[in-house]
Amino acid sequence: MNAVAGPSSRPAPVLQTQPAAPPWEFTRRKRWADLLITELTEAIVLVLSPTCKVLFCNPAVRDILAWQDEDMIDKDLTELVNVNDRLSFCTAYSRSIEHREDLHVYARLRCKPEISFSRIPLNPPTPPREVLLEVTGYPHFMPGENACKCFFAVAKPYPSRNTAMLNTLLELKVENERLQQRLGTLRARSQQLSVMQGVQQIGSYTGEDMTAHFTTNIGFPTQALSGDPTRSYYPVAAHDIGGYLGYTPADDDTDAEPRRKKPKKALGGEQYICNTCGRTDSPEWRKGPRGPKTLCNACGLRWAKKVRRFEEAAEAGDTSQQPLDDTVPP
Repeated sequence: MNAVAGPSSRPAPVLQTQPAAPPWEFTRRKRWADLLITELTEAIVLVLSPTCKVLFCNPAVRDILAWQDEDMIDKDLTELVNVNDRLSFCTAYSRSIEHREDLHVYARLRCKPEISFSRIPLNPPTPPREVLLEVTGYPHFMPGENACKCFFAVAKPYPSRNTAMLNTLLELKVENERLQQRLGTLRARSQQLSVMQGVQQIGSYTGEDMTAHFTTNIGFPTQALSGDPTRSYYPVAAHDIGGYLGYTPADDDTDAEPRRKKPKKALGGEQYICNTCGRTDSPEWRKGPRGPKTLCNACGLRWAKKVRRFEEAAEAGDTSQQPLDDTVPP
């Protein structure tokens, strides 16, 4: 008699456990080197010839020196260096190539002059703006050759932008504290002067002067100070709610609909990358062999189809089925 196979006799799907992938791998992005150079805005990346001509320049030069990166190509970098810094810069540059050592020098580079639409020439002309840069780099030699092929350099503002902003913030904080103390001193002095003036003014008034003063300056009606008990101090309309001193509150607009607040768009704080194709934009992120949201929409569908086929083959009792790996089919 043949034994009937129960549900427990079916082979369970075998999954190979893989170490969890790091949450973010920048080098897996497509053209990550180009993105790194393009998105770097804090420093100017330069590729120079042995004669100090610009062969390549990243777009950060527009934010720092106001030059276009296309205008810098084939331009002699020493022409932008300040006259007083030009000799030391050229000497350090030549020594770095000759001795094959790193370059570290400070120089002031001239910014692009602003276009003036005024027809009247300025006398004397406005000097061009300059930025103090910290230039570091090294020469590049091909194996077995003595001639320098190119020179890689990075120029950063000195002090850096973050340091300059921090110094400005500290200076503003100290100035604010000084102004607050000055304001407190002036307020105390103003209160003392107002009290002294009030005492002197009241001491110099007579009875008739006091009556005229309160009638004219404070606005009390004359019958309030005349001693006539049959007259009221203020008109009847002044005792009505909202009628005091001519104040009339605006009608409440009860029929007006309340303003609707526009819902704020939630900004995604996480950025995902597909572990198979390296995409960073996908309409939906799917589960993969390394966990949820590790595959893009297309790769996730192919992986789900592969898992489903493996489970169907396991339920059918196919013993020739290979173990399930973490390879996503193309």
